[in-house]
Amino acid sequence: MSDELGLSELFEITLDIGGRPGVDCRGFCRYCYFRGARENPVPGCRYCSEGRVGCEKCRCEILEKHDGYKDPTLLQHHARARIAEERFIYPGRSYAINISGGGDAGCYPDLLKLVRSIGGVVPIHLGYVSGKGLTPQLARELVEAGVRIVTFTVFSTDPSLRGEWLNDPNPELSLESLRTFAGICETYAAAVVIPGVNVEDIFETARVLESWGVKGLTLMRFGNSEENGIILGNDPIIEGITPQSVEEFRDLVFAVDSAVPGMRVVGTPFSDPLTGAPFALATLSEDEFPSFPPIRSEATILSGSLAAPLIERILQRIDGSWHVNVIGLGKEIGDLITHRDLERLPLDSVKETVIAPGNALIHNNIARDLLSRDGVKRYLIRGPNRLTADCETSIRMSRESVIRLEIEGFTELIRLINALGLPPHD
Repeated sequence: MSDELGLSELFEITLDIGGRPGVDCRGFCRYCYFRGARENPVPGCRYCSEGRVGCEKCRCEILEKHDGYKDPTLLQHHARARIAEERFIYPGRSYAINISGGGDAGCYPDLLKLVRSIGGVVPIHLGYVSGKGLTPQLARELVEAGVRIVTFTVFSTDPSLRGEWLNDPNPELSLESLRTFAGICETYAAAVVIPGVNVEDIFETARVLESWGVKGLTLMRFGNSEENGIILGNDPIIEGITPQSVEEFRDLVFAVDSAVPGMRVVGTPFSDPLTGAPFALATLSEDEFPSFPPIRSEATILSGSLAAPLIERILQRIDGSWHVNVIGLGKEIGDLITHRDLERLPLDSVKETVIAPGNALIHNNIARDLLSRDGVKRYLIRGPNRLTADCETSIRMSRESVIRLEIEGFTELIRLINALGLPPHD
């Protein structure tokens, strides 16, 4: 069953059940991104109206400002309507519903009722449950009702360590729920890696998960500063802890991967040993590198500091690359770029056409003003939503699938540059 229903073959529709971080998840984990968050205004995004900063997506999907969990009957109707709509537009696709929200999906009191109401329509992915609201019996009932894929935040298979850092009053019960899922459906685990806390333990945790039949483990590099993507005014989340460098974290991912040959291991935001994601194109030889249309117009591409050198390396292998430059901003992750990053950007090397990450947390009009504050009128273009597969996605993909996705993304990027960029000055 797991091979048939692998997420790499399914298009996911997210069903946001609502819920408040720290409230509807039985308490904050000690490392939670939302712990200590201030009442910041919404940052703005590509979906905001032209004259207003902030929209429903900003409020609910970025800041998770829900009033609580949503009504299961309304969610059921919404899910069925979305599936019907998508099947009408793209009749050849196979779909899955990803149940997730601001609170822990496993703590949603009507979870079983919701799954039973839509489980016969499409496969269900239970996204990022911590286990704090689950029992082995409920796990079995959820699978019987239609759950086919589970992503489970484990942190550690050591009950005492898990209990302390996840604020879990029943860690043994939670871990047994994970073990139950792994035995009867396609199950993936995730663990935030915190220096001085669970770096050594993660090897034993990986071995235990492999023995239980877990398909893959995502190691998540702990972030503790604005540069790492803590944008809610709550950095540092934990005083006195310095996150691992990208190089240290990559080495850890590869070491854990080698220790458990029967289970996929990836790291986020970087490092998938099997596929080479993100930006697997940067690792291809000259003979393997695909053919792209030439770049014919000028543009500056803004990105996160981790992706920028890899995007530049790929573009340099494409004819006309001298017409574009890539600038990495102060955020490691491009989707978490905010207006503050644009305020700090020196404009002397920024061309008149600027391409920002599709999902950057900026309002289009404000971003244009910030990019033109030196008196040069610049035009902002949103780039493709995805140039590559993040490792949380690539864990379910083949190398060929990742490269195919990247070819589509970079082809679309070049199309945007050529269509909307200005003619070269030279």
